[in-house]
Amino acid sequence: MSKRKLKRKGRIVRENDRYILINEMDEKFQVNDFIAYVWLKSEGLSVDELTDLIIDVIGREDLNKDLIKRDVYVVVEKLMEMGLIE
Repeated sequence: MSKRKLKRKGRIVRENDRYILINEMDEKFQVNDFIAYVWLKSEGLSVDELTDLIIDVIGREDLNKDLIKRDVYVVVEKLMEMGLIE
């Protein structure tokens, strides 16, 4: 999965300062800012590219890229299970 380009599915809404992801079956999932960011930025990127983007946005070179990649991978895998990324 780390090289394969991701495709977003569903949509996102913001209700009362909370992000809600809604899949194509109209199931709703309340998510935190990080998960919402990963979903929003995932279109057309691989997990490796998404990881690099997140590290660039954070702006710290001292971060452990392998740990961040693992976290991104876990989030992407969960989003796939929820029908929000393919």
